[in-house]
Amino acid sequence: MTYDKYDMDIIESNKVIAKFLGYNVVDKPKVVNGENFFEYFDEEKGYSICGTSLKFHYSWNHLMPVIARLTSLVPIEISQGITPFMLLDNIGRVHAEVVEIIQWYNQNK
Repeated sequence: MTYDKYDMDIIESNKVIAKFLGYNVVDKPKVVNGENFFEYFDEEKGYSICGTSLKFHYSWNHLMPVIARLTSLVPIEISQGITPFMLLDNIGRVHAEVVEIIQWYNQNK
């Protein structure tokens, strides 16, 4: 499967979020007996997830726990930028804001 630039940006953004949550992000699923595993536990690396299977960019169920964690870690002045886009139900813009805040957090922690 090939991905265009937009898809690659989404994949990379989702990897930023997954790493923030403590996941080990891998590029390909683990294959066991011909079956693909997109999420698995590795004794050396911990919980691993395939970067192409992440759903933060289109699933509120996946994105909301990230927002909850972020708002508990960063100053309100930083996290309040998410709220207007949530009120508009614009998950794409919220996703972008979350990634920006995580990048800010990673630089300032």
